[in-house]
Amino acid sequence: MKALGAAFQVAVRLLVYDWIRFAATIFGVSIAVVLILLQFGFLETLLNRASSTIEQFDANIWVVSHNVESIDLPVEFSDSLVWVARSTAGVQRADNLTLRYLNEVRKTGQRESVLIFAMRNFRPWRFPRFVDGSTDDLREGRVVLVDASPSNLMRFGKVDKGDFTVLNETRAMVIATSRQLFVFSATPIALASENTLQQMTGSNLYQGLTSFIVVKTDPKVDPRVVQRSLRERLPRQDVFLKDQWINKTRMYWLLRTGLGLNMALNIGLGLLVGLAVVSLNLYVVTMEHFREFGTIKAIGGRDSDIHLIIVIQGLVYGLLSFAVGWTVCRLIGVALARVDLAPNLSPLAVLAALSFCLGLCFVASLLSFRLIAGIDPIDVMRN
Repeated sequence: MKALGAAFQVAVRLLVYDWIRFAATIFGVSIAVVLILLQFGFLETLLNRASSTIEQFDANIWVVSHNVESIDLPVEFSDSLVWVARSTAGVQRADNLTLRYLNEVRKTGQRESVLIFAMRNFRPWRFPRFVDGSTDDLREGRVVLVDASPSNLMRFGKVDKGDFTVLNETRAMVIATSRQLFVFSATPIALASENTLQQMTGSNLYQGLTSFIVVKTDPKVDPRVVQRSLRERLPRQDVFLKDQWINKTRMYWLLRTGLGLNMALNIGLGLLVGLAVVSLNLYVVTMEHFREFGTIKAIGGRDSDIHLIIVIQGLVYGLLSFAVGWTVCRLIGVALARVDLAPNLSPLAVLAALSFCLGLCFVASLLSFRLIAGIDPIDVMRN
């Protein structure tokens, strides 16, 4: 422990000897840390948005059209299949859920695409979770529920209960508002009853069709057993457990759209920036203090002792840079929370970013080891 303490003191003194360069290095590595943290945070935020509506539905099983990849890319099928689901052993409740894109006219006269969720009754499904009003009111009259999350308010302006909106040339009253309803494409979301949606489409073209069947199983029955039964009875549809449907939606946007590749490239860029800054700085520090390291070897110090000093220097850079970068990310998150885009830095993401930061600083310190191996204490003292 004494040797470690002495190595730490020497490492810190060598770093702060030129405090301007020390601060500049912390600043450079902090930029890399911010880049890495933001990529992890934004990735988790976007994936959470992609599956937020699925998570809020109190359904164990989802029945979807074959090869549908995401909830906001629906393909419709016959709504009569809901009776097959309802008659399946172990099913407590099953309902049709229709998703359709309609045009909404803003207050400014501009048109915007809106994703409508329509079903007979939302209340048994506890959807949505955060409501100002009651979804029961959607069952009577030409009314809708509009999501009033901050990101939507910036596009449409303030939305209050009692306001009127125009969807597909049909005037409807906003009877309730919600929050935190998102899809990956950032399309605004509204809720309506099946009858209201039919009135808005103004055509019999979509009559008798649904996008999904949501299923609630009996608490005493294993959902996997019900899933197998539904797959046998509905061979032309895909049947997913809730977690499977969430993962499928997330993986589609992560792997099929280039999002994952873009995030990986940005994280790799951050690692390269940090590695270059730290390795060059440690190399310069080692060269400037070549005489001091030679003195350590002359009085009996081993290469491993000097290696320890250099590794400690790299870890000090990593820890301080991470602390600064983490603070900056928190401030950025507070600012972006106003538009529902605050990076979601889970403990796992923070731990991964910290590991990357310390790992790159450790690798950077290894580059100076070769210099230490070539030190001849007699030549250093002589010169």
